Amino acid sequence: MDNDIMIPHYDIEVDALALDTKRKYKYEVSKRVTNLVVIDLSDKNLPISVEILDASKVLNIKKNLLENIEGGKVAIKINDKIELSISLVISNDNNYSQSVNLVGDNETHIPDIETEFAIALA
Repeated sequence: MDNDIMIPHYDIEVDALALDTKRKYKYEVSKRVTNLVVIDLSDKNLPISVEILDASKVLNIKKNLLENIEGGKVAIKINDKIELSISLVISNDNNYSQSVNLVGDNETHIPDIETEFAIALA
């Protein structure tokens, strides 16, 4: 699963960012990292999507900039915690970038995994 690509989808009206794997997997379950961030897992417990509600606040980026995601990286590490690191490259006059690290408890005991994704346009 390493080196898979996630495609960004931002809805400015509801301020929600979805990062979905380009390769399609069978969805199994969603797990909350924080109150505003959810990871979807496949039937083999592989991360296949990251959903961020109130994305501009969580990522500390203006809404109009989130419409211009050019690339970046998502790193997910699951053990006794769920660690999510997102780095975004925003296409604007200054080629802006922003990173955020989020951590939540692995209360449902998702099996250990560590993986990275490139963020790219479809």
